[in-house]
Amino acid sequence: MSKFDIVVQLYMEAGSPKLEGGGSIFSYSGVPSDALRKVFQEAKTLPNNFGFFLEEDEENGTVSFKWSLAESNTDRIYEDVSDFVSRTPSLSRGEIPPDYYIGAIGYRAGDEISDHELKLVESCRELISLLANLSEHRLEDTIVAGAAVLTYIAPADAGKAPKTIRLTTRISNGILKLKSPELRVLKELLSDDVKQQLNIEERKSIFRIAVSDVLRNGTQGVDAFEGLIRNWTDVLAKYRHDLDCYVYGFSFDKLRREIATAELEYTTKLGGVLKDFSGKLYGLPISFAALIPLATPKLMVEVLLIIAGMVFLSLIISSLIWNQRIEMARIKHSYTTIFDQFNKKISDYPVELQQS
Repeated sequence: MSKFDIVVQLYMEAGSPKLEGGGSIFSYSGVPSDALRKVFQEAKTLPNNFGFFLEEDEENGTVSFKWSLAESNTDRIYEDVSDFVSRTPSLSRGEIPPDYYIGAIGYRAGDEISDHELKLVESCRELISLLANLSEHRLEDTIVAGAAVLTYIAPADAGKAPKTIRLTTRISNGILKLKSPELRVLKELLSDDVKQQLNIEERKSIFRIAVSDVLRNGTQGVDAFEGLIRNWTDVLAKYRHDLDCYVYGFSFDKLRREIATAELEYTTKLGGVLKDFSGKLYGLPISFAALIPLATPKLMVEVLLIIAGMVFLSLIISSLIWNQRIEMARIKHSYTTIFDQFNKKISDYPVELQQS
């Protein structure tokens, strides 16, 4: 049993009495149990840095004492969760004491948390660390006057100018009336497991914008953190909406326009090639018509020139046709490259887009 265990057991066996003197003293008077009598004797041997008896008396089978608790940031006893929040300023820095005991719920640091209020406090404390991580600051570098001060930039929107928002993460008893914030999405976003995922930095930026937007439209000043927790569902809703807009290119209508543009571009290029090819083919009769006056050559030289000209013309036309085939193959390859990105994701599109 550790020395703080003895103090905790003394408090428990005394019936977890109300703390006096600002939470520094508790008293007992009555007929002690065997367990209380035993721990009462053990407490007398503790060094003063764990607390000490201001008064003690044993008479006629009764025990009365007044115990002064240690004035340290660790090994502290609290009446209830509200007392824990009020007297633990380190919570606003995202820190929690290494060891403590809360009498009203019988909770010792390290136990499984079942109390709703304490779960809420722990969630809010964890949220501070996550928000510091999201804002890409080391938490210890953001501490001002006992709380973290995190900076967010609210972008210009709907006539509103960009705004720098500084969030002071002060945890007060006001949060005990609120609903515990859902942190799963933010935890997954900041997890080491997703660092290599595509667009993870963009998703973080979207979440930061969602936080800054809710802060700009919500409670200002020292109660801003409490207001953020109250409106945390709005943060998640805005994040999901903006993420959907980012992933789907703002709308399926835009995707439909992109497909239509790609089809139009392909059709234009294909039409140009066919028009060029047709023009060259239509030129063939004119070329052969020029040979009519030479249809009755009188000299062998004329015959050879005619044959050479026809061969040369055939080679030119063959080269042109070959070039058109190459151009057609390039367009076909471009078509496949452009439309493959749509075909691979066609199952994700709405039915009307799949059938278009």
